[in-house]
Amino acid sequence: MRIKWTLYVVLPALMLASGCVITSEESPGATTKPPVQTVTPDEEPTPVVNYDGKTKTVTLGDVKVAATVEVSVINLVVTASNATEKELSYSIDVAISNGETPVFAQTFDIRNIEPGLTKKESSEIDISGYTRTVGEPKVFINDVTTYTE
Repeated sequence: MRIKWTLYVVLPALMLASGCVITSEESPGATTKPPVQTVTPDEEPTPVVNYDGKTKTVTLGDVKVAATVEVSVINLVVTASNATEKELSYSIDVAISNGETPVFAQTFDIRNIEPGLTKKESSEIDISGYTRTVGEPKVFINDVTTYTE
């Protein structure tokens, strides 16, 4: 069985362009954890953007993508959680942009996540050859597909 969530690039682009940050009322300016989202196959989750120092995190349902820009690399960590009662696998399409051109795009295939557990994969993207600096990366989760094997 496959359940597919598609998030169009326009929504995250608008959110990122507006500098969308979730803050806590108790502590002005502090970022908070994303709200727990229950997603049924008929609804699309809403992305939540957080900042922690140099790391930008985009959370979409049970998927989290964290991008940290270093001098010549972007460290990318993709995490998927299984909140169901059966083993799941995820196919996650991620794109990173510098605001003008795509810098990186990859599909992460995180397989066989046991119920109640979380798995992650990471990539290091070499950006030393780019003439324009990346600065704050634009992080997009373009597609999330869950499946059972």
